[in-house]
Amino acid sequence: MAGVIKVDLTVNQTTGNPSESVQPKNEDKKKSESIAQNQSFNLGAGIAMGITGKAFNYAASHAGEWTGSSALQEQINLTQKLAGIGASFLINPYLGLANLGYTVATSTFDQSFKLNWENKAINELQRRSGNYLSNRSRQ
Repeated sequence: MAGVIKVDLTVNQTTGNPSESVQPKNEDKKKSESIAQNQSFNLGAGIAMGITGKAFNYAASHAGEWTGSSALQEQINLTQKLAGIGASFLINPYLGLANLGYTVATSTFDQSFKLNWENKAINELQRRSGNYLSNRSRQ
């Protein structure tokens, strides 16, 4: 990501003894102190937001385990997905569409994969019980 660097260049022409040192103005000192305070506040706020976000994600991902309710966990996961899609639509409609498309595609893939394994398990149980079409010995 490209950043923007701003440089303020001030040239003062003096007509006197060049060995005299020029002291920065009081306003410049206050401005630089204010910038330093803002940078330290932004750093602290960023760290606090990061820790809060991690704590929220941890709690949300373990709520079903702690309560013993898989339905609650699924509701939390769905709510997080919808909030993420909504936020991406607010940022950029094209980003929202891409996020929605990705979510639908991955959900469809997961569901078909799960259904495939469930069908294999059912077929295996039918085979073990002798209740399937290729073996008519028990019908």
